[in-house]
Amino acid sequence: MPINSPSWPLAQPSARCLIAVLLCTSLLADGCATRRLAPEIVPVHSWAEEGPVERLATVPRIVAGEQPVDVSGFEITGEERERLQALRSGHIHQSTANFFKDPWLVECLVRGVVVLCPLAIIMMGVGNLVYNAGAMIVGAAKDDTYIPPEGIGVRLAALFNEHARSTTLRDEVSKRIFPHPNDQVEFPYLVVRIESPKLVPVPGGAIFEVTARSQAITAPDKKGAEMTHRATSPSRKVDEWLASNGKLFRGDLDAVVDALSTNIVSVYMPEQLTAPGQ
Repeated sequence: MPINSPSWPLAQPSARCLIAVLLCTSLLADGCATRRLAPEIVPVHSWAEEGPVERLATVPRIVAGEQPVDVSGFEITGEERERLQALRSGHIHQSTANFFKDPWLVECLVRGVVVLCPLAIIMMGVGNLVYNAGAMIVGAAKDDTYIPPEGIGVRLAALFNEHARSTTLRDEVSKRIFPHPNDQVEFPYLVVRIESPKLVPVPGGAIFEVTARSQAITAPDKKGAEMTHRATSPSRKVDEWLASNGKLFRGDLDAVVDALSTNIVSVYMPEQLTAPGQ
């Protein structure tokens, strides 16, 4: 059998090793070149808890709800952290291979190449190790599973409580109504409140999702359907939010509250919606 024949047993593992190296190099270059851009704030999602929402004919008084904001959602649960760890491990190991499952090895043994097969098996084993080591490096480089650091929820919750309350939402809603609400009017009035924020890991980073509620009261015995409003921040790593004393986090939070307040006014008084400050 010529040494340069395609069926030469020693040629095949070497060729596989070369292909594996080239594949790893290609995948690594592709992984390094791939960057995920942070998305913009998504539109606010709103829905009524029960019954239709009645638009208000006159400008209401805006009242901040008294319920405390639940900030526990900023901490990732242990179950969610384990799920993300398993997801990351799966991404890293999914490109590995076992050359010993290749039918070529069985064919080699059947042909009775007693002397060369042990050496070929050793070379295949080395090639398999090299390939899998490269595949794991490439998998780690391409994996964009983001796991927020433990204990980070306390710091994010503190920043949130300092910068966003139901009174903040009330003030922003008032700014978007023209003519401006009269605080002396008894009815109608609109109760708005921030219910809870929540940290949500996404590929390449995390978002925080803020849920707010609103309800129109048009008479002592007449309450409208309660509305739920939900908006999300751009995707970032938590370290980015905490840098510079939380400047970026506060900016994203302002944008989320702006989106929520604009949406609330558009639901109840779309004809009176105006840009803040006008």
